[in-house]
Amino acid sequence: MGDVMPLLERLLALHGDSGRLHYLAGHFFRNAGDSAKALAHFGLSTRLTPGYAPAHRELGTELEKGGRFEDALLSFERALALEPREHVHYANVIRLSERLGKLNDLAARWMARFQSGRENPALREGLVEVLHKSGRLEEASRILGESSQPGSQDRPSE
Repeated sequence: MGDVMPLLERLLALHGDSGRLHYLAGHFFRNAGDSAKALAHFGLSTRLTPGYAPAHRELGTELEKGGRFEDALLSFERALALEPREHVHYANVIRLSERLGKLNDLAARWMARFQSGRENPALREGLVEVLHKSGRLEEASRILGESSQPGSQDRPSE
């Protein structure tokens, strides 16, 4: 860490407005065991590059580690909004929603989203998981049944 730190400080001094650099600095400090600095750099990265989903995901991870679950959930939701086909974002949102007792609210939001666009397999899989965890097994089964019907969007074309 000693050899890299002066270089990192110099890069940040020269390119402090680079969200990607702050994202990398966040990883550096996380790996060095400095959660406070990692959190600060991931947070700055999300402000400088708000459209960069990995920064929101990593900020959420640090917030979750620090017990800031509501804030972490918001970060994971932002990452999901930016990359709606990435399974990891669904998993993060589900895990924290379950922890916070918000699975039914999440199921309702994702069900509405699914009804308006069924072509996202990551959304369908996440929704089915949320419905199962919420005890809404009939709804989950119906969605799974729809995806296995002839003409389903996920079937390979012949």
